[in-house]
Amino acid sequence: MKAAHVIKMEGDRALLCQCGGDCGCAIDPKDATKCGCGKPVRQVSLKGTGIYFCNCAGACTCNTVTDQPGKCKCGMALKRVD
Repeated sequence: MKAAHVIKMEGDRALLCQCGGDCGCAIDPKDATKCGCGKPVRQVSLKGTGIYFCNCAGACTCNTVTDQPGKCKCGMALKRVD
């Protein structure tokens, strides 16, 4: 299993940069299929995983994904994907 960085949440899908868990880059503004580091953006469905994520729907850029219930750093309650 390889670490990835969540760069954006779209509903119950996570958009990931695959350059590592400590990556801080974002989607390339010139090419939405690539990360700022040049690697392809990977889309992962969270349906059926039981994972919790921030569902602020693009209102902020927190992109929190976790296996525990609680609140996001933006203050919203995390939503579980069943």
